[in-house]
Amino acid sequence: MSANTMYSLKPVYTDTKVEMPTCMYAMKTLHGGDSEMQPMLTSSDPDMQALMDRDRKIAVELEQLTNEMKKMSEELGHKFGESSPVVPTSASNNKVKVSPNLETVLSKGVCDFVFSVSPARPSLSSILISEVLKSNGIHVAMPVQKHSSLNEDIPAYMGEARGRIQENVDKIVFTYVWKDDLFTPSVMQSPLRQAKIVGDANVGRYLCRLLCPQLYDESNIENATISDKWIDLSVQMTNGNTKEKDAVMKEMNSYLGKNDYFLGGTLTLADITLLSALLSNMNSFKAIPKNVKKWLGSMKEVFGEVLVKFSVPPTWSGQ
Repeated sequence: MSANTMYSLKPVYTDTKVEMPTCMYAMKTLHGGDSEMQPMLTSSDPDMQALMDRDRKIAVELEQLTNEMKKMSEELGHKFGESSPVVPTSASNNKVKVSPNLETVLSKGVCDFVFSVSPARPSLSSILISEVLKSNGIHVAMPVQKHSSLNEDIPAYMGEARGRIQENVDKIVFTYVWKDDLFTPSVMQSPLRQAKIVGDANVGRYLCRLLCPQLYDESNIENATISDKWIDLSVQMTNGNTKEKDAVMKEMNSYLGKNDYFLGGTLTLADITLLSALLSNMNSFKAIPKNVKKWLGSMKEVFGEVLVKFSVPPTWSGQ
């Protein structure tokens, strides 16, 4: 019995040659003289030509602007490309740059900050802050006046009573009125808009917020908290008893054993207020510990012209 097939199938393979593709998608070449793409590769295209002309025009304008800036720099006695003045804060070239925009931060015209101070309660933080501003090229006029209530002399580091020199119109003026007043030091900049700010630490905070926020950065809550801690300790050193003053000195010395400054490895308001408190209490410390002495040496690099006016005990500098 012969076998019959149910279905008949054509052969799958034949002798016909099958061409296999060499790529997934076929595209026209961008090179080799394709007549459709050639206009895009030449400057004869109007859009491309306009773009190239605009680029050349911008380059010429930038060159002209650079030349104008160089000319202005020469007229102002500033070397073009030179960085702004900064304040060195340590031997490792740590620097504090203070560059407030006086036209926006301060009101128009002369800004006169009037400080009420007394020999027993001076405002040394404001003097140190003014030195930072001066070191950054921001001139601060500092006239001194003596109130009739004060019988003793103005401290030597402030010099003699003198009025404001009128030859130059200064943007910032720190006017010091020395008087016999329990509620000192204080500052008033706008009597019609603000209350009197009392206390050297509060004066320092106010000036930094307005003039040099880099020294008291409130945008970082952790750093602001640490800074406030040391500022509060400076108040304790200024107003505390002997035991409290010694406790602050001990804590300063312990912290400075592993740190050069009191916040972030650079000069801040914490260093300024503690230095101010230390100078205000020179009679309370016949000697200072080693780490504090080293820190004081760093402060001399920043405030050398100011500190030389104080009769700092020889034991503080290791002499």
